[in-house]
Amino acid sequence: MNSSDTPDSTTATLPEPAAAPPPAEPVTPPAETPAAEAPLAAEPQSPPAPAVAVLPPQPVPEVPPAPQPHELARIAQDFQIRRVQVEAVVELLDAGNTVPFITRYRKEKTGGLDEELIRRIQLRVSALRALAERKQTILRSIAGQGKLTDPLLDDILRADHIKRLEDLYLPFKPKKKTLASDARDKGLEPAALAIWNRDEAVADLPTVLAGLVNPDKGLATADDVATGVRHILAELIAENADVRGVLRLFFRDTALMVTTKAEGVPDGKGQEFRDYFDFKEPVRMMPPHRILAVNRGEHEKILKARTECDAQRAKHIAFDHLPLLDHPHKEFIIPAMEDAVDRLLLPSLEREIRREMTE
Repeated sequence: MNSSDTPDSTTATLPEPAAAPPPAEPVTPPAETPAAEAPLAAEPQSPPAPAVAVLPPQPVPEVPPAPQPHELARIAQDFQIRRVQVEAVVELLDAGNTVPFITRYRKEKTGGLDEELIRRIQLRVSALRALAERKQTILRSIAGQGKLTDPLLDDILRADHIKRLEDLYLPFKPKKKTLASDARDKGLEPAALAIWNRDEAVADLPTVLAGLVNPDKGLATADDVATGVRHILAELIAENADVRGVLRLFFRDTALMVTTKAEGVPDGKGQEFRDYFDFKEPVRMMPPHRILAVNRGEHEKILKARTECDAQRAKHIAFDHLPLLDHPHKEFIIPAMEDAVDRLLLPSLEREIRREMTE
């Protein structure tokens, strides 16, 4: 019953009381129990983005101090002296003795090594120690990401050159925004790794790619998905240490330095560089004075310089050093490999070579 409904008052003639009783307090009728309301339907929500797996940090292995016995033996072999002589030089240098002092006053310990050879030993030992320090830094970084495996640890400890070491570290370095990182942000990395690792789950590749179409992520078609997956594969191939190493050797051995007159240079200007207006020479054969001339001409905007390399041969070399010959998705991966060579590897190696030439 509604609160506005009240019982009707009955009018009656009553004997007049001596004193009127206080008016009774109005009785409030019980409130009606409202009908149970149907629960509101929850608004549809987008599924949460998959969480990025964060691996726990790992213990950081200690890099053995340099130089190790086998490294001392290698130095002795390279310089055609006895290992005990190398050990004596290292001990004297570590004790704070200068090279001239060791040469003049410690002949009995070094076996009469001359100053030049002692300096060369000093440089080799310094390089070995810098390499060991870099290894420790890299191990600390990779272990902190939780991605250090036993084979990778072994490769890092066995690396005998800084280039090899940096190639091993490249996949774990913090990266700027790339086509591959954009594809990872769209959730395509698991598919790319499954393809690379020959996972049976992606045996029917066209169906898998079609199932990853998501217009909200900019993946409107299966071709968009395939492009993103190939970008991830291209970066994976470009960061493969073995592929980078062999292509670096190929690039050094075969690349040409090509220079031309820069556009917009007025006639008669830059004549001191005229020998380089139409110039081509193998990089490995360029003497220092020509490298300096090319760098100066380029800095003064008189010359335009670039390196040339047989990209088709480079692709064949990369293919031979990848596990693709019997890969079930070889035809899908080959365009990614070619993109890796053209867009990532050769430009990276060119910058590396030019930097070394400049230094």
